[in-house]
Amino acid sequence: MAGKKGISGRKTDLTDAIAKAIVDDVRGGLAESRSAIKYGFGPSTLTGWKHKGERDLEAGKDSVYAKFAKALTIADVEFEQVRLALILKAGRNEAHWAANLGVLKVKYAHWRPPVTGVEVGGGQSITIHLLPQDVDL
Repeated sequence: MAGKKGISGRKTDLTDAIAKAIVDDVRGGLAESRSAIKYGFGPSTLTGWKHKGERDLEAGKDSVYAKFAKALTIADVEFEQVRLALILKAGRNEAHWAANLGVLKVKYAHWRPPVTGVEVGGGQSITIHLLPQDVDL
């Protein structure tokens, strides 16, 4: 992966070592943005690499970025899979199953229940009803 020139002619900072380190971090549960910071890149740089890779994958290109985007996606799914396995094991006296469920709810939107209200402050709350766009009030 290392050191290939892009369209602009500039060498990419996405080396094999950086890609592997970030993917390993994500597999371990670290957010992509935090891993980018850890290795001295802005989160937007990592996001740019990932989006370029996703576009390259869609176009059938075998680029540095495509390999990185694919590896990041797989690593994230593997992290989720490990947490789910721990939760499912909870029926066998796993002590911290609720903590693993909490991690999944924070990290992945599809694990969260739908929001039905919003806390305003001072103990007050309001209810927000979401309606389809084609409904007239």
